Amino acid sequence: MSQSRDTGRPPHANLPGAPRTRASSGLALLLVAGVLGVAAGPAGLGRVAPRVYERVMFNSLDAQDALEQFDQEATQGRDRLQATGVTNDALTLFDESIKTDRRPLVQHVEHARARRTDQHTALASALVMAIVFVTVIESIAGRQHRSRSQTSALVEGLRTARVGLTGGWIFTVSAQPSVVAHVSVIFVALLITVAIGVSLIPLGRQTPVPNQ
Repeated sequence: MSQSRDTGRPPHANLPGAPRTRASSGLALLLVAGVLGVAAGPAGLGRVAPRVYERVMFNSLDAQDALEQFDQEATQGRDRLQATGVTNDALTLFDESIKTDRRPLVQHVEHARARRTDQHTALASALVMAIVFVTVIESIAGRQHRSRSQTSALVEGLRTARVGLTGGWIFTVSAQPSVVAHVSVIFVALLITVAIGVSLIPLGRQTPVPNQ
């Protein structure tokens, strides 16, 4: 009478549809993250509610409001001055004065947006580092055979973490596409190279202890 062999793996791991189901769930999560990111980005929230988008993504709404109020008052002041019948030279001097006074307000808006962009870029870079780190640990753990059940659970948890981190990265760059232009390509390439190199390094395997 044949005796079934206990592999120490979770029962669902032997089901043929289990890997496909996990892959489909991970892909669905990444697609949802992308859709939500686009909806919260300039193509979605930026068009429907630009002031809310400016407040959430850049926190520069106060500076933007001050600039708009200045422009409105400057336009009204020029119209009143022109109505008095002043010469073109006087209007030119007025315009030059407006440009000088307006420059600090424009810089304030730009600095506010740059600060928030730097924060989002740092977040995206941290997510990339975390994804690479988890991928390396997942690759190493997947080749250990001391305890298949523990290894399988660990790899499954790392895979879930990797998908979640990737979804967070997709959401971040979709909500603020300008982040991509600030992330160092060399930095990302080096991290990916390290991950690939570690995954290809042969590791010693221990012989599994037979079940009693």
